[in-house]
Amino acid sequence: MRNWYWTKLREAKARARLTRMRLTTQESKIMKREKGGQAIMSKKETREKASRIKEPNEKRRSLKVAPLERNEKFRLARVQRQIAVSRMEGRMRRKKITMAMIMRTV
Repeated sequence: MRNWYWTKLREAKARARLTRMRLTTQESKIMKREKGGQAIMSKKETREKASRIKEPNEKRRSLKVAPLERNEKFRLARVQRQIAVSRMEGRMRRKKITMAMIMRTV
């Protein structure tokens, strides 16, 4: 079993990412695939968009990164769960393979 501290740290990081809306590549890929297009806009993209708009008040407004909508949050949570599950399955599969190897050699 993994160390309690690391689990907590990972959870805290995930929460912080959620609030800042920084997705890991894996998450954003799945989100994009589900949405059939673009996942949530990154900060860099909003900044670029803002620099294209010339009016100052318009610029200021678009610089703010849109907060996550409720359903978006739920979707991200589901995606994270999916990733965790697939990770677990991979681990289990590896265990089974090693077990089979051991059984075969005996």
